Formats: sequence, C-alpha cells, structure tokens
Amino acid sequence: MASTRTGPSTPIRAIASTLVTRSAPSVPPASQAYEPLVKSLFVARLRSVILWLAVAAWLNVNIWVSWQTVSIYQHVLSLFSFSYCLAVVLFTAMQWGLVAVPALVLHKLFLAGAS
Repeated sequence: MASTRTGPSTPIRAIASTLVTRSAPSVPPASQAYEPLVKSLFVARLRSVILWLAVAAWLNVNIWVSWQTVSIYQHVLSLFSFSYCLAVVLFTAMQWGLVAVPALVLHKLFLAGAS
C-alpha cells in the first residue's frame, strides 16, 4: 500500500527559541569586583572605631581629672582654665596612644585574612 501524504509541502522545522545557549558574560575576579568594596567598608568602620575610642578616652580622662578636684566649684572654675584643657587633651592623647592604638593594631594584625 502506498501511503499518501496530506499536509503542507514545506518541511517541518522547530520554532525559534530565546533559550538558545549563549556565551555567559565574563565574571570579573573577586579582586576587582568585591575587594575594593570590602576594603572601603572596613576603612569606614575603622575610622568609626577610632573616633569612638578617642571619645571614650576623652570621657575617661575628664572623669579622672574631675575626680581629683576637691569641690564642684573648683571643678567648674578649672573647666575654663587653659592648663586644665591642655592637660585633658594631653592625657587623652597619651591614653589613646597607649591603649587604643595598640589594641587596633593587634586586632588588625591577627584578624586580617591571609593573602
């Protein structure tokens, strides 16, 4: 028996799809994409930590110096003296330099990732 073909005379072809395999876009290495962002984040956090440590040292010195005064009247008068302000600034810088900076350096040294 001979089979008869009923249908279009053009050959059947697949419908074009948008799911065709395309070349994937190149992904930049992490050193170009993420490391600058992470470094800038850590620098901003470190600046914030340094600022808060300086404020804490200043408060600590102010409390210690005001504890040394005999009366509240003497303390209020000393707030406006140049020697008091100079002493507070010098003691704050000394305390910050001897306590906060070594702690930050050791923190950065021992918690830094191996590169």
